[in-house]
Formats: sequence, structure tokens, C-alpha cells
Amino acid sequence: MDQCPVLDEQTVIEVSREGGFAYIPALLVHRRFSLGQMPSGQRERLCALIRQLLVQSPPGGRCPGSGDTRYYRIHILRPDNRQSSSFFELLVPEASAPSELARFWQKGRTAEN
Repeated sequence: MDQCPVLDEQTVIEVSREGGFAYIPALLVHRRFSLGQMPSGQRERLCALIRQLLVQSPPGGRCPGSGDTRYYRIHILRPDNRQSSSFFELLVPEASAPSELARFWQKGRTAEN
């Protein structure tokens, strides 16, 4: 992989689940997590999960959503020192997503909490 996002205390991770037969905005749930506000153990498990997903679903790949296929959209945001921010997007098909990602999206926690 050429580009790996920085995962530190300034990083914000947004997770949403999209796709399916119909777009229903009321069912769209975004989860937003600031790594700097998470307990260190939780933050380390989340960073390990993101690194695992980067290996399995490299960025820039084809959009997995088609027909009734659902997928997770993960945005990794990090402000830099010039009043702008870097942005990184990762798409993970629901069928191949680790159960820990589903748990994180549903409950905002990884498996050990």
C-alpha cells in the first residue's frame, strides 16, 4: 500500500453502513469517533481493525455497493497544521467485513468492551 493514513489522537473516524435496494435517509446512521477521546485500549483495538481493513480492502478500489449489497464507508479525517484536513476513504463490503467492524458501527465499541 502506498498511502496509509496517520492514526493518532487528532484523527477522527466516521463509519456508516450504506447500500441495499433503496436509499432511505432515516435508516442511515453515521458514527463518529475522535481517537483522542477514546480510552487507550479501545483506541489501539480500533487502529488495529482499521489497519486490518486497509490490507483487506485497499483504498481506491471499486465501490462494492450494487443491487442489494451493503457496505461500510469509513472516513478517516485528520486536520493538519495549515487549517485544512486530510481525508481518507475506505469501502468494505458487509459480506466480507469482520464482525468487529459491525459491532463497532452498531455499538461504538470493539469486541473487548
